[in-house]
Amino acid sequence: MHIMNKTITPDQSLVDIAIQHDGSLEELFTIARLNNVSVTEDLVLGAKVQILDQVTDSRVVKILLEGGWKPASAIAESELLCGIDYWAIETEFEVQ
Repeated sequence: MHIMNKTITPDQSLVDIAIQHDGSLEELFTIARLNNVSVTEDLVLGAKVQILDQVTDSRVVKILLEGGWKPASAIAESELLCGIDYWAIETEFEVQ
């Protein structure tokens, strides 16, 4: 099998890479092993990750490619926990 490099885009995890390029999670552990990282490792934007040039579910890969979608589930907690829904009364704002 051929190994190719993939550049990490914003907020991508190894799970996202596996789904985007394999169409399933079947290659997740192979990708982690190829790159000597944990499956939960935080990836650096712009870094290169080695992946196998193979596809388990071409339907998923085709849908993502045609839609121009790149899975990105590694959103930082600071990006999620914002807005009035997450503010603590009398800690971060005062009730008048």
